[in-house]
Amino acid sequence: MNLRPSIPFLLAALLLAGCKSSPAPAPPSASSPAPAPTATYPTRPTVAPAPFKIFHHGNSSFTLTLNEKATGDELSALVWQLRDAARTRSFDSIHIPQKQVDADGKTVWFHIYRGSKCAPEKYAPGNPPCGASYHAAADYTLDTHTTPPWDKGAILHGADDPHPTLLWDPDAPYTPPTPPKSVAEALDHFDQIGAKPISVRGHLWLGKGGSMLHQGKDVLLLGYSDQFSSAHSFTALIQSVRRQKSDAATLTGKLSIANGKKYLIVDQIAFED
Repeated sequence: MNLRPSIPFLLAALLLAGCKSSPAPAPPSASSPAPAPTATYPTRPTVAPAPFKIFHHGNSSFTLTLNEKATGDELSALVWQLRDAARTRSFDSIHIPQKQVDADGKTVWFHIYRGSKCAPEKYAPGNPPCGASYHAAADYTLDTHTTPPWDKGAILHGADDPHPTLLWDPDAPYTPPTPPKSVAEALDHFDQIGAKPISVRGHLWLGKGGSMLHQGKDVLLLGYSDQFSSAHSFTALIQSVRRQKSDAATLTGKLSIANGKKYLIVDQIAFED
């Protein structure tokens, strides 16, 4: 006597056979290259650029020197300042002759050193003053013959640094800095209290009873951040103001309200020439 298999049994067998006949998806190849990580760049600093001197110029190369104690942010701000001057053709405004930059070759280099001890190393005859390595603290490279100009800024962390920090994407479009606000504009921006730093331009007045930035009838009271106060005594600040040719300055900080009064809590002061 022949037994007829049940229909459910046959369907289950067919389903199992079908599952076994389908090949399993191939695992990703171990040799496949991993996607390249997205490059990141540091935020543009809000501090004033480090003051500098032209130590040497020749062969399409400028050697700039600055104080040995210049901070990393001040150094980065200087490289950004060079970039702004290049893009706006305003090198004269930072005391670098625009005519010299224009007369140089296709590529112009700016080598930036803390102090002058190692600064002659790329051009002086004889043995380099600091040995065979490269000792610059930062570099700015400008290609003047492309439209728009191509440029690169880098911070070097030691001699012959193999991994310098690039300050921006050299192939990305240039974004000009936001111009400082007037005192009146700052007074209208107190909806941004505690937000990102803001730069305000006006006339600086310091007194024992308080400090302010004024422009016409508009007055913005000033306070000072812990970081600023730790680096500048009030006496030294007054002496610095007295040495300036003008009381015009751009102050960077954050907006705040205390006891119903509007303040700019200052992180940085940049006097105008």
